[in-house]
Amino acid sequence: MKNLRTIATALALLALPATAVAGKLANGFRGIPYGSPAPLVIQPEPDCKLVPSDPTVIWECKVEIGGVPTVTLYSVSEDLYYATSIKTQGYSDAAALFLVLQAAWGEGAKRNDWESGILPEWMWTDGLVYSSFKYNEYSDEALVMILHVEHYRAAEAKAKARAQRSAGDL
Repeated sequence: MKNLRTIATALALLALPATAVAGKLANGFRGIPYGSPAPLVIQPEPDCKLVPSDPTVIWECKVEIGGVPTVTLYSVSEDLYYATSIKTQGYSDAAALFLVLQAAWGEGAKRNDWESGILPEWMWTDGLVYSSFKYNEYSDEALVMILHVEHYRAAEAKAKARAQRSAGDL
């Protein structure tokens, strides 16, 4: 459920006009295109485990990105891969991961110009995919969320339609 709250927050942030345009986001993550059922069938990384306890996360993988150790979660809904979460611990690794994101997606935009802190929250989008980076200095954890909005909304619509059909069971 925590992932769903994070995704809902990401969707709410989509309305913000100050999001920087980023290239290559809509292509997917590490060779797996968003909208693909592939993560359900194929293990996306060598060091992965299935996550049966969370219906929205199918794989939890240990992945090194730019020399930074991360835990990467591949999220699905209605059998479609629509989001990726990347977590890392420690300020040094968070700062290094942030620089990798900027190299891949461009400078990005701060979520709030007035935001202070060691590493403020940053956002990128290409119109189809939204991504954010946030470092929490209290937990010393960085979180990157990458969400394909169109696939998320389509999966959400299917789930609502299924719930509506099931309402007659009450």
